[in-house]
Amino acid sequence: MLEGFIRKITRKIPRDFSYVFLFDIISKIFTVAITIILIRIMSPVQYANIVKFSTLSGLIHGIFGGGIALSFIRYSTELLSRGQKNTVGLHALSSLLIVILSVLALFTIPLLRVAYNTSTIIVVYATVFGFILSLINMNQAYFQSMEQYIKSGIINNLRNAFIFLFLIVTIIFVGEIQAINIFPVYVIAGLLAFVFG
Repeated sequence: MLEGFIRKITRKIPRDFSYVFLFDIISKIFTVAITIILIRIMSPVQYANIVKFSTLSGLIHGIFGGGIALSFIRYSTELLSRGQKNTVGLHALSSLLIVILSVLALFTIPLLRVAYNTSTIIVVYATVFGFILSLINMNQAYFQSMEQYIKSGIINNLRNAFIFLFLIVTIIFVGEIQAINIFPVYVIAGLLAFVFG
């Protein structure tokens, strides 16, 4: 009976939806594992610095990268529906815009440092990681617009997998974990996910 029910459901759920859902679940599992590891091995003060880093990088990504990627998906989907097969030029232009904005955003570091009452090093790493997230998001948007949902899901999970692996390696080789040791882990993992994505 259960097997028949599962077959009935899988016939009604589109395959692409299943891929997106599966990769989203995997991403969440990585995120939970990373969070648990960090909470268990860091002091509350050090973990608070990780939270500031995450909040700031999310803010930077949301302000500068999220809107560009969303606009890219909308416009490239429109181009594809009109028969244009290649949106690589639009992707390159959108990514270049993110890079230009990242350079301009470096001037906001003193303001963000004061607003978040945190150190310059946290703001610098968070700004860099926020723009790496934006570039990764552009790669995901490109594959989503081409309806290549597996590649899109792999990109996001690559970032989380690299963070997880580098976090484990850092714990093994460094021992006591400070937030300052974790920021480069996030940046390097993000860069690798962007390059391999």
